Amino acid sequence: VSYPTIMGIGWGNDGLGALFEKKQQDWYKQYIAHELAHYYFGTHIVPNSELGDMISEGFAEYLSLKLVEEMQGKEFFDKKLEEKFKYLKDFKTTPISRIKSITDIEDRQTFVYDYAPMMFIAIEKEIGAKKMWKWINNILNTKTDFTNYDFLLLTLKNAVNNEEKMIKIKEKFFKNKHSTENILNILKKKKKKTADNMGFASGGLKYKIQQQFF
Repeated sequence: VSYPTIMGIGWGNDGLGALFEKKQQDWYKQYIAHELAHYYFGTHIVPNSELGDMISEGFAEYLSLKLVEEMQGKEFFDKKLEEKFKYLKDFKTTPISRIKSITDIEDRQTFVYDYAPMMFIAIEKEIGAKKMWKWINNILNTKTDFTNYDFLLLTLKNAVNNEEKMIKIKEKFFKNKHSTENILNILKKKKKKTADNMGFASGGLKYKIQQQFF
């Protein structure tokens, strides 16, 4: 994939035609959303450094999950989260504040496609949807030479604008060797949500992305 080109090599259920097959289209919708999100994380900004892969794939997956929630419903969204819960059940990783090289990431697949987006959803629960969008906007539009840990902290701090909240986030997710357990505990709490506090009012997520990022 290299935005705006999305190529699927295969036929039948393995090709892009599956997007129009009822049994396959639910999975393919998120797949297409993930790849389209690489316009932002991969083209508009090209993440680098030891956390570059996490930023690129993690935020693309996060955005695809938010589209799933809006366009395919909360029930299907919860189903996708349950799938990731299984992958993260016994997952251990070095806290991102201690990652100094890509070799510090032992299980890249789980780290970037499951751990990172679930961490971002957990952070959204802590700071709210509006500040989450502001963080993403800061990441996409703050000039930097390196998209490293310090960059993530700076852009998040400017979005949150609350030192106490920042300390809480760092201790729960960025510095804690039990960060996976913290993420799962937060996301498994059953909380009722509305369209307003999810930030999807006024035309939906696609409108929201355009308004927030550009």
